[in-house]
Amino acid sequence: MRRFCRFLFLTGLFLGLTLSLACADIIKDFSFTPLDHAVELTFSVKDTEKVVVHYTNSLEKGKLELSSADGHFSGTLSLPATYPGNNVAVTVKTPRGKELLKKTYVQTALEVIPLEEKAESGRLSGVTVCVDPGHQGVAIGLKEPMGPGLSGYHHTTNGQAQGVYTRRYESVVVLEVGQKLRNALLREGADVVMTREDQQTPVSNVRRAEIANEAGADLFIRLHCDANKNKKNRGISVFMPLSSTYAKQVADTETYRTYGDALLAAMLEKTGVAKGFVRQNNNYVASNWAKMPAFLVEMGYMSNEEDDKLLSDPVFQENIIAGMVEGLIQVAQLRGLIP
Repeated sequence: MRRFCRFLFLTGLFLGLTLSLACADIIKDFSFTPLDHAVELTFSVKDTEKVVVHYTNSLEKGKLELSSADGHFSGTLSLPATYPGNNVAVTVKTPRGKELLKKTYVQTALEVIPLEEKAESGRLSGVTVCVDPGHQGVAIGLKEPMGPGLSGYHHTTNGQAQGVYTRRYESVVVLEVGQKLRNALLREGADVVMTREDQQTPVSNVRRAEIANEAGADLFIRLHCDANKNKKNRGISVFMPLSSTYAKQVADTETYRTYGDALLAAMLEKTGVAKGFVRQNNNYVASNWAKMPAFLVEMGYMSNEEDDKLLSDPVFQENIIAGMVEGLIQVAQLRGLIP
């Protein structure tokens, strides 16, 4: 039963709604509401006037003492150092240390990034860009065909990187960057379509390509964060499809490589990152099914502490986004989409 309750907590973390469950015989009506760098808790404990809420994650820890005359408790955990969308482990005890609620995970709210209006004119006017924040916050398990003209299938799961320092999930970081990129492209006059704008909607790889194809997108940029057993690995990489039917219709290998080089060079210039590479392969289903130039960008390695910190740093995010915009403008020019 406790595993089931914890599963419900984890799957409900991204809803941004108060979640009420009784996962212990002593604590009743436990609920939490994600807030900006904070979490609001409410619960009931029979015949108890004081409790201590202990909380911890990789970035901060502390305790909150609560009092109640009727056994109904409420309080807010202030988490200034915790990133948006991060998990926090919570236990509730009596002042003498008796455990009332075993370790339970709650979560701070995701950053709210309002949609901006499209500029009437700009360097990308008339160009449609599909932005694809990778992964999602809910489980998905599918067997998907690799792509048109390719053999084999890919078993799609929700496996994703997690920061060694920030402990943020890749899906949270790329959604954050994706929404900021959306706004930056809109400021340049582009039409923008997103493959997802929340954590709780599952989107398959094939569906991501279909969204881009159905929108008639001219360019498809897919956002990811890398991870490697070698924690020294750092840098930005760009992957393009190689030999699917659609990829070969988009451009020959040399031309496609020119597109990828332009995108990478712009990101390296804007961020000051020293390392990066461009490759073509058939490994990425959504890219294989795209009918327009498709670029999967690994923005850095969450397995490297410095890269992990940078990926959640607002200044670095704005710089790499500026590089993506400049790179996409160059690709659009090479494609003859804009002067």
